[in-house]
Amino acid sequence: MIAAFHNFAKRVAQPLAVTMIIASSTVFAASQADPQHRTPELDRLLADVCKKQTVLIGEDSHHGSGATLSLKVDLVRRLIENCAFNAVYFESSIYDFIDLERRIHQGSASPDMLADAIGGLWSVTSEADPLVTYLYAKAKSDQVFLAGLDLQFGSATSVYSRTRFPHELAHFLDDPLRKECEFEINRLGNWGYDDDQQYLDARGRLGECAIAIEKGIAAQDQSDPVGTAAIMAKNFRGHLALSSGDSLNKRDKAMYENFLWHRSHRPDRNKIIIWCATVHAAKDLSFLDSDRRSLGSYIHALQKDEAIALGFTALAGSYGRTPSAPNQLTPAAADSLESRAFSGVHDDLVYLDPKQLESFGVSTARPLDYAKPTRAQWSEVVDGLVALREEHPPHIVRSARPRQAMPE
Repeated sequence: MIAAFHNFAKRVAQPLAVTMIIASSTVFAASQADPQHRTPELDRLLADVCKKQTVLIGEDSHHGSGATLSLKVDLVRRLIENCAFNAVYFESSIYDFIDLERRIHQGSASPDMLADAIGGLWSVTSEADPLVTYLYAKAKSDQVFLAGLDLQFGSATSVYSRTRFPHELAHFLDDPLRKECEFEINRLGNWGYDDDQQYLDARGRLGECAIAIEKGIAAQDQSDPVGTAAIMAKNFRGHLALSSGDSLNKRDKAMYENFLWHRSHRPDRNKIIIWCATVHAAKDLSFLDSDRRSLGSYIHALQKDEAIALGFTALAGSYGRTPSAPNQLTPAAADSLESRAFSGVHDDLVYLDPKQLESFGVSTARPLDYAKPTRAQWSEVVDGLVALREEHPPHIVRSARPRQAMPE
């Protein structure tokens, strides 16, 4: 379990209703000219989404779908430019996005800071580069508010979490506890352990630090008028609790609570795009596990018809992330949702709206996991589904490490 959390933190980056993040029309000139992304099917999708308050845009759980990624980038731009969406929340660490917002207000932010905050699941790809450029310009001019939803701490591309965050939170304590906790948090963020046992030994001390920090912030509320220190401390304590079990539900509940906090923090940015995996966007996953509660389930319970969850799937092709070899999608069965969606269709993309999804009934499809087709009534899982004729892996053009220079 410990190794799993460490590996997640170090792999590529951590990665939700009406919040959405997208890029600028100038940057996306090439994308706008791409006939693959200018289809009547996507126009139908936009017509369904434009009137909503929150849209959750999912993807396969492997985060290895380049065609989907390219399409999501263009969708975000179109939702911002054509539908007045003005916020984008990522399935990414909350800590570095809070620091990014401060830096934008101070005039010291950069596109590299945004890329690092988004994290290596997406920022290492060429497909996401236009998104970073576009969204940074929109955020800098205060047209779009950007935020992270994930409580997980210490991603591979984090700079703030691994450098200034330990000092800022420990600042609410008195010595000697201040120095001890700053050391422990810094050690965790940079995974300064020789083995899992060292982390086990430190976990109790980290928990005590987290509790003490929250108490210290509450006692010095004038030092945190916006509440950013308090929300980061709460998330940090929640991150530590993930290793005690039920991590999926804990993580989605935390992302929902962060969604609510961001929305109250910036009530003027209330048309929201959430960029995440479909397992988080889904409005109901009880067919997989009766106890499973996703981010999308909370948002749909709150906003009902004002929220919409979108999933993506593919008829054929491949997926994966270098340096591993691409994984070929298994041939779709004749009665699968993907095969039926493309029956008699010559286009490369099909959008299934809520009524169409319902008409398909219970069927086998792979929007949640390209490696594991699942049988479900998909209209109960998502509100709309984009089916691609062919998927391909993203183009990884850089390693998962900070683009910013790490402070000395």
